[in-house]
Amino acid sequence: MTPSGKKPEFIRTVSIKDYIQQDVFAKRASERGCLVIYDPSRRFRDLALGLNTSTCRVLDAGTSIIEQRENAMQAFGDLASGKLHQLIVWTPLRKPESDEDAQTDPFSALSRSGTFFPHGDEDEYRSICRRAKPDHLTEIEKLFAEGDPAFATVDALDEGGSWPQLKSLLNANSAKEIILGLLAPKPEQEVALKDNPGWATEAREFIERTLGHKLRTKGQTRTTIAEELWRLLLFSEFVFDSEGGLPASLASVPIAATSARGLVFDICDDLRKHQDFRTAYISNADSIEEALALPERASAMTNLGLRDKTAAPVSSPQPAVATPPPAPNTPEVSTPVVLASVALKERHYRIHFGATGYSYETIFGEYLVGAEEIPLRSFFAPGGRNFVPC
Repeated sequence: MTPSGKKPEFIRTVSIKDYIQQDVFAKRASERGCLVIYDPSRRFRDLALGLNTSTCRVLDAGTSIIEQRENAMQAFGDLASGKLHQLIVWTPLRKPESDEDAQTDPFSALSRSGTFFPHGDEDEYRSICRRAKPDHLTEIEKLFAEGDPAFATVDALDEGGSWPQLKSLLNANSAKEIILGLLAPKPEQEVALKDNPGWATEAREFIERTLGHKLRTKGQTRTTIAEELWRLLLFSEFVFDSEGGLPASLASVPIAATSARGLVFDICDDLRKHQDFRTAYISNADSIEEALALPERASAMTNLGLRDKTAAPVSSPQPAVATPPPAPNTPEVSTPVVLASVALKERHYRIHFGATGYSYETIFGEYLVGAEEIPLRSFFAPGGRNFVPC
């Protein structure tokens, strides 16, 4: 039960066959009227044919392409007249990749008037499995590393654990939502976890199966588990983004399984993007960078990654300040900059989230005189970027 006493509604456990048939094929046919399924592997044939009803005509072009093209054009007329609601054509042909291919495709007119499958990277079998089984992203990557798994193999993942306590207490529907709830819970989530301490055992198994990491802490509270989870995720993102090359002094710091790379990136993006998580993200990023001594240990690294790891603060609007006009006939006087007279010193700034009044000019101004390019290095900020003064 949730803190409000209501049982949360979860995404139902659905077989991969049902997901493809209903959430992909039937949905698109309903939205566009006509769907052409290009399936040279013949993986989806039976799923497509299973959608045939009195109002949804499904044609199997694997028997005779010429004959089924004629049938398809007749059915398309019935679709236009309202006798049919949907038309689906399954074909073992490859999807046309160019205008020249489309000219020889017997069903190109239908696919263009309606839609077709696959329609981009999101329709790859691996991507569909990830959407259908969001709790098992790491395990799905492992399956596909060994080849394309059968439908039954993908469905077998549901037998290993559905994390009922975590989903119920955090009112979460996916692995990402569970992890975000453990890292930076809302007040009601925090209360639910404190009142029901039995979730910790389930969380350990969940983290090991989802991120490929066995928790080292013996603590049973959310705070102790979250502390290790924060370090795991932020350091993993840094390692995945920089593509390795770690110094020996950082080699023993735990990271998530490579198969969890996509999930790690998605979680870190959400932590930076959403207002509810930004303060916690910045605080943990600062403490982790300091605890791991990243500036010293990784000083020799040449690739710090390309992902933007900064959490953009929400700046408060500043009141407009009127600039008095210059006095008439007053010549403009420029203030000379004497570089030799400025004794530059090393400075350190800690700018708290939401703080205002800082700018590149006030912080870097005196250091940029005469500079053309200054390389910046940070570990939880855009890596490998150069700042070019304007």
